[in-house]
Amino acid sequence: MLDLPVLIRPCPKQGERYRPWVVETGGRAQFPFLVDPNDSERSRGFYESGEILEHLFDRYGSETVPRSLRLPMIPLLTTQLGALLRLRRGVTRRASQAPAQPLELRGFEADPGSRLVRERLCELELPYLLRNCARGSSEQPRSPLPRLLDPNSGRELTDPQAICRYLEESYADSPLP
Repeated sequence: MLDLPVLIRPCPKQGERYRPWVVETGGRAQFPFLVDPNDSERSRGFYESGEILEHLFDRYGSETVPRSLRLPMIPLLTTQLGALLRLRRGVTRRASQAPAQPLELRGFEADPGSRLVRERLCELELPYLLRNCARGSSEQPRSPLPRLLDPNSGRELTDPQAICRYLEESYADSPLP
């Protein structure tokens, strides 16, 4: 909603790459966790979804947190339902090689193809810059979504299945078939 690029450091269950950083920075392994590099007062980060939303809308928005986001059960239920339907894909860590530079993903939350790619990025613990391209966003896509850019290889892919295959072949220690 705010068109903010977000650097995602995935923390799946049993994750080893970024979970220790969350504990070191914030004091506990609780998610979601947000560190805003533009807010020196809260350098230890934010944990609670409501607190995160208030901060983002206060600092970067032009209005208060929309009512649909203030009801904590609705986003929680929709997220849990999506994970259940996908048999919890993207929840548990799989061994992988970390990229030298974060990848870049252009997509949007409600897009099924974007969700498939985000799940794979999470389970492989691959950091990525998320650029939201939902309808009405200032990030107008120039190609189909999702779109993955890998600055490490110069590759740009738009088909979700091709992106997942590329991530497996390029970064997974034991690629899925």
